[in-house]
Amino acid sequence: MHQIDFPDCTFDCCRIMTTFQHVTDPKKALDEIFRIVKIGGRIVAWEPNRRSFVLSSSFPECADKLLKNWANGILNPDMGLQLQELFERKNANNIKVHIIPRISHTLSENVVPVVIFPVTAYTFCN
Repeated sequence: MHQIDFPDCTFDCCRIMTTFQHVTDPKKALDEIFRIVKIGGRIVAWEPNRRSFVLSSSFPECADKLLKNWANGILNPDMGLQLQELFERKNANNIKVHIIPRISHTLSENVVPVVIFPVTAYTFCN
C-alpha cells in the first residue's frame, strides 16, 4: 500500500475501503493513491470509526470486552474521523463526507446483539 506498482497518473478513479485503518502510515498510503490517480480524477474512500461502535447485548460485560478488544486490534481505529483531515492536507478539491450508519442484527434464542457504527465515506477530486 505504501508503494503501489503503477506509473503516475494511471487511473481516472480509485475506490479504497476499510484499508487505511490497517496501514502503518495512512499519509504515505494516501500519497500513493494521489500519485496514481490522474489530475482531476476521483477517489472514494470508505472507513469506519471503530471506537464509535455500539453493541447491545443481554451480556453487557461480554459486549464491552469484545468492543474494547476489537478496536484495540486495529492500527488506526479512528480513521473514519481522521481521513477528512488527511485529504484536506493534500489540498483535495470537492471533498464530500457522507456518514453512513451501519446496523447489524443477529438473533438467537437468548441473545439479541445489535452492532451499530457509523462509516464515513469521502469522495473528492484531486
